[in-house]
Amino acid sequence: MHLKKIASVAAATVLAFSAFTPAASAQTTLGSVDLGSLEVIASILDQLGQAPSVPSVPGQTNLTRSAVDVAGQSNREYLIETPATMDPTTSYPVLFGFAGWQHDATMYRGYADLNNVAGRESIIVYPEGKAQAWEGPKYAETSRGQDVAFVQAILSKVKSQYKVDSSRVYATGLSNGGGMAVSLACQAPGTFTAVASVAGAYYNPTLSNCLAGAVDTLLIHGTADDHMLYGGGSNAHGGDYFSVPQAAQRIGTRNGCTSTALTNPTSNGRTDMYTLGGCPTGGQTRVYSVNGGEHTWFPSNPAAAQVVWDFLKTR
Repeated sequence: MHLKKIASVAAATVLAFSAFTPAASAQTTLGSVDLGSLEVIASILDQLGQAPSVPSVPGQTNLTRSAVDVAGQSNREYLIETPATMDPTTSYPVLFGFAGWQHDATMYRGYADLNNVAGRESIIVYPEGKAQAWEGPKYAETSRGQDVAFVQAILSKVKSQYKVDSSRVYATGLSNGGGMAVSLACQAPGTFTAVASVAGAYYNPTLSNCLAGAVDTLLIHGTADDHMLYGGGSNAHGGDYFSVPQAAQRIGTRNGCTSTALTNPTSNGRTDMYTLGGCPTGGQTRVYSVNGGEHTWFPSNPAAAQVVWDFLKTR
């Protein structure tokens, strides 16, 4: 297919997803990508049924599709990306990446860029949501705990296949996928070391009835997000959801922080970074507010993938 035709298909696809996926707009526009990138092109065409899964990063990673049997749910699929060359003496961290509502694993991988920042030093897993959604909101087809069980089943299988550093298991995601990352910290704090959410959908169930246990947490959210409002709210398809300060407060309290107010940020004009006070080791809680930022996995200023991985990998 010629580049001009690819460009027209890509533009139509971006417009279509902007119109029909309000809960998880990736804002991956032609102006910010290189049409020579096989990853972007493949992820776009895959949505139209015209291409296989996104290829691995040549010389850096290997990408495969796999499945795992989950009790009561039958087989569920996921993508797994590993370093092209793995040191048999090294234990690798595992990073789970969750797509937003109405996005699949291939599309999320295409814009999240996690493979480029973490692919050579970690095992990255992109689970497929049932009907492209994760538990928590009303639109989800899974009930509480089912997606958590799916993730834990994947982790068990990955541990049987690779040498895994169990002290470094991470999760991140966009929108509904960001809510899923936070939900994992809520329901499985003994499994996850740290989580990071971008433009997270903090529907009430994701932060309710949590198990005791601290998990380092980073929330990145645009102040002009018009899908999941920074100040919280409600929508017909998903239900009530917490504001970013409310989410941080609930997480900080569970993490054992002595102060949960968002005060005294470190600012650079574009972003304000709040670090909750008195948090114990293993319970650091931070909020990265992007001034004027919309509902997106930020490609730059800040580059979400790099900010997320810089936070996670040091935990």
